[in-house]
Amino acid sequence: MAHDFLSQILILLAGSLLVLSLVRRFKLPPILGYLPTLLPIPVAPFAEAIREPGTVLLDIRDIASFGGGHIAGAQNIPLRETFPIWAGWMLDPQSDIYLVMENEACLDVAVRHLLRVGFDNLVCYLGRGMDAWFEAGMPFQ
Repeated sequence: MAHDFLSQILILLAGSLLVLSLVRRFKLPPILGYLPTLLPIPVAPFAEAIREPGTVLLDIRDIASFGGGHIAGAQNIPLRETFPIWAGWMLDPQSDIYLVMENEACLDVAVRHLLRVGFDNLVCYLGRGMDAWFEAGMPFQ
């Protein structure tokens, strides 16, 4: 009986060591003590920055707002319960992410969700959102 018990312990230990060796091969995200601060950027520099290669323009407004007018090339993932799942599926983890949102109240939630699914390349957000974009006479779809 002691032999069976010892055999089971050794099997469990071997399995645990295998999992640990696999985990070490993956880059784990750093531990965050706080959320990074994203700054609001005025329309003109924002418009210039999102033209750069390797950028993703993520519009987190609801579907109706996005449909009412959005910046060309923007990807819409509304900030709701499924946001982290869709972000993980749709966004390129190597790209710099620029945000468009309805208001700053949702910024911390969006940043937290994106960081939790591995997106730590958040750059900035459009100051005053689409209102500023429309007021500046910028093109939209």
